[in-house]
Amino acid sequence: MKIEVSSSDQPSSSRSIRRFEPTSQLEDKLECMHRKVFGRFTAREAILDEEFWMTTPISIEDVRREVKILKALSNHNNLVKFYDACKDALNVYVVMELCEGGELLERILSRGGRYSEEDAKAIVIQILSVIVFCHLQGVVHRDLKPENFLFTTRDENAQMKLIDFGLSDFVKPG
Repeated sequence: MKIEVSSSDQPSSSRSIRRFEPTSQLEDKLECMHRKVFGRFTAREAILDEEFWMTTPISIEDVRREVKILKALSNHNNLVKFYDACKDALNVYVVMELCEGGELLERILSRGGRYSEEDAKAIVIQILSVIVFCHLQGVVHRDLKPENFLFTTRDENAQMKLIDFGLSDFVKPG
């Protein structure tokens, strides 16, 4: 199985794709290729170069916290699978499950904003299920929006996955 990683910080027409084999030696399996990408993939790289935004200790700590949260959250059907994180001199690569079905927002708009009660119920159940799971694990997402829910495939009944834990944090009960 291959996992595709794209940089979400660039326009989709110029993103670079990297394929990884999910192994403990992830950085040794890097194979670069370039192609046009449509939509937003669940995996991304965080730029650490001084020309970009990832230069301050706070920014670097944000990426560390996101990886720590992704490691802590697992085994939920509606949560993107975290495979690994690795870094090189300029980047941190956060490798997650590839969801090719597009965003929830795209799906809503493609239907003209119209959902039957049954279809809306299926979506809401998935959203609430993963939110409750995160909260029970002591994690608050803090960026819930239709763009942060991706479908695994283009199939109409595809499973949704919650992504983008960049603003998330651990919370203490009480």
